[in-house]
Amino acid sequence: MALSDTVLARFKKLLRVELKVKPQDIARVTPATALGDAPLTFDDQFIDTDLRHRINHWFEDLIDPQKPGSWDAASTVGGVVGDVVDASEVADLAGYRLHVERRSAIALDRAIGTSAPNVPVADRPRVQATLNVSLETLLIRDVSLGDLSGSRQDVIDSLVGRMVV
Repeated sequence: MALSDTVLARFKKLLRVELKVKPQDIARVTPATALGDAPLTFDDQFIDTDLRHRINHWFEDLIDPQKPGSWDAASTVGGVVGDVVDASEVADLAGYRLHVERRSAIALDRAIGTSAPNVPVADRPRVQATLNVSLETLLIRDVSLGDLSGSRQDVIDSLVGRMVV
């Protein structure tokens, strides 16, 4: 898989969560379909204000805020994803994995403390909820309780798996 596939998956989650686009419509947007090359079809003003701000928020860990006029109704999903990948300092999927591993470790530290070797069973529902909120824009699939079992590194590896296609 390529970095663009993971960024596309994050963008699809943005569309589903932030804009309430139906999952069945998003599922057909893949690098292998023409839908990735289809125009965004939103109004130019909405794209330049609301959508651009949401993209800036959703990908703030990867890119500096995109300026007004970056995209319009003729822009494609693939084009937006390409712009995010191009603007990112992360060059490839290996670099992205390292990036999300660091972000996961920081979020886990905040949820359980830096010296905790694992997530106690009694704390897992709270930690799960905390991580799903703090990592929402990075996650492609939400954290499950099973992801929180094992050693600290096992948990981080599971979280990285939730953020990478």
